[in-house]
Amino acid sequence: ERSFRGPTIFSKMMHLHPIEQAAAQAVRNRRAFIARVMNETRAQHPANSRLRVLSVACGPAREMCDVLQSPEDAQGYDITLLDQDPHAIAEAKEEVQEAEKRIGTAARIRFVLQSVRTMLQSSPLRQEGQRFDLIYSMGLFDYLTEPVARAVLNELFELLAPGGQLIVGNFHPRNKTRIYMEYWADWTLIYRDENELRGLVDGFANITCEIENEPSGCQCFLRIRRTT
Repeated sequence: ERSFRGPTIFSKMMHLHPIEQAAAQAVRNRRAFIARVMNETRAQHPANSRLRVLSVACGPAREMCDVLQSPEDAQGYDITLLDQDPHAIAEAKEEVQEAEKRIGTAARIRFVLQSVRTMLQSSPLRQEGQRFDLIYSMGLFDYLTEPVARAVLNELFELLAPGGQLIVGNFHPRNKTRIYMEYWADWTLIYRDENELRGLVDGFANITCEIENEPSGCQCFLRIRRTT
């Protein structure tokens, strides 16, 4: 939220200044990007079935507010929100409840408290035979080394239904706020450019792959589709 927050003038400034940086705008851009992808994918989905969606490391899931705009939206999705942070899950629940209250309809949304490590060791979603039409993870891969990122991508790919789409966001080395983040906030990410993102799916069979950038240039998205 781009606003002044805090009890003093200093704290108000300290709240507003970071969220006016390019990297913060990139996060707002990816929220809008995911909402658009979800709506476009649902529009192409058979009208008599719900679009099955999985968000990995969902955080507060602010995009749910953008996606759930009408009772028809609530009836068009079957969504699983997964995160290892109980506070994030609690915020996501509040976000969904606010959206449901606004549209007057309950959405089919499942909340899963689970870590990436647990997912790699024994994924309950795979054990349940879950398959998803759309899987996305916007803020997770910035913290994963290449071997772990490959392993997580492979696990998520196995959860895709035929024709399903997997989208992964990663901050780009050209992030204009990188020095600010590392010096001021001690916030270090694992950056990847377009070629490094594509390299994470080297060896994957039966896929199409493309890279998309958001307007600020701070992030890029790996989009792969399972062809069979």
